[in-house]
Amino acid sequence: STLTTDDNSGAGVSVTAYDDSWINSTAGAAALSIAVSQKTAVAASLGLSLTINDIENTTRAAVEDSDIFSDGTVTVSADSDAEIDSLAFGIAVGVAISGNASAIAAGATGALSFNEIDNVVEATVRNTDLPDPADPDASGTVSAGGAVSVTASDDSSIDAIAVAAAASISGSTSATSVAVSIGLALAHNTIDKNVSASIVNMPSVLTGGGDVIVSASDAAAIEVTSFAAAVSVAVGAGTSVGVAGGASESTNIILS
Repeated sequence: STLTTDDNSGAGVSVTAYDDSWINSTAGAAALSIAVSQKTAVAASLGLSLTINDIENTTRAAVEDSDIFSDGTVTVSADSDAEIDSLAFGIAVGVAISGNASAIAAGATGALSFNEIDNVVEATVRNTDLPDPADPDASGTVSAGGAVSVTASDDSSIDAIAVAAAASISGSTSATSVAVSIGLALAHNTIDKNVSASIVNMPSVLTGGGDVIVSASDAAAIEVTSFAAAVSVAVGAGTSVGVAGGASESTNIILS
């Protein structure tokens, strides 16, 4: 087959593919527990949010087994701008107050964010097999009045925020008081892509004094905020125990 433009028209041949996939995800959880009693008072709260996002695309611009005759430029371009914006937050509060007995308050929360982009971006001008020079009808010519450009680019990005906050307060005027709070924030992000630009098995590439450009570029980026906070307050006339634990973890991987 043949791609061609009219002589002396100055027109070019352009084959382009573009991916602009976008995920905007928000997951939130909030819990509040309050117990007030003259006897034993127990308050427990749990908040958990989870967001899982995945983009998997193939963006391909290709001219295969075809001659190209252009009075102007020849452009074969594949571009991907896939993007994930993710927010996960969890809030838990527990309050226990007892006038004459034990008071126990527990609060736990977690915010988990898992995001992945897996893309293939390819721009190519090629013959499946190397043409036979003895075959006059074999494809294998690119002829342009201007530049020949074969380019592929990936600008994928992930922007993830995971926030967890927990607070527990217990109080007793005459007995044991216990407060426990735990906050955990996790963010795991991966961008895995294959970006390629090529001219393959084309015996002849001619320009009218213009450039031949074959370019593949990668500008993938990951931005992450992972934050956890935990507060415990125990007040009592007897034994008072306050325990708080907060942890945040972020794993980010870009593969080319």
